[in-house]
Amino acid sequence: MLKAFPEKTPELERYSVITLYCLASLLLDGYAMEGVDEKLRNWFISFETERRAQEGLPDEHKDDQLREYRRLISQSTDAEESVRARLEMMERRFFIAYPDIEPRDGQRAFSHEQRLAIFRRDEGLCQLRLKCDGNRVSWDHWHADHKVAHVKGGKTTVANGQVACPPCNLAKSGHTIDGS
Repeated sequence: MLKAFPEKTPELERYSVITLYCLASLLLDGYAMEGVDEKLRNWFISFETERRAQEGLPDEHKDDQLREYRRLISQSTDAEESVRARLEMMERRFFIAYPDIEPRDGQRAFSHEQRLAIFRRDEGLCQLRLKCDGNRVSWDHWHADHKVAHVKGGKTTVANGQVACPPCNLAKSGHTIDGS
């Protein structure tokens, strides 16, 4: 939240912070999103601008979802049902605005069979070469590394896996080789 809203933002009200925090957590936990903070900030400001513009319209011209959202922020703002309903509405509208967001691969760790295939393909040599020159590793002392980090949407597949000696893998720390 602090990355998305580093400065005081007038659109952030007590009721919206709770719901927005839940949405940010959902996105960070389940989706591979580069620049999630900027997307979340831009989307939320647009959402609030649209919602506030609806306030002066006659009821027959108001968006039904935004009218319901207004009701939810006016009554029982901290009630679980209210937060849940607001989150579902925000989530739905966020994914309409960003339909290309990929869910993260549900499998984080490489299976034994995948590890074996990666080890054999790479001939037990460290592919990262951040702290070594491609050292040979033993079966009991190596890491199966995601070439494209799992947190950045990398799949847990043999094609996206590589042998890494522990010092190189720890030096990588979620970054790709090119530093991103």
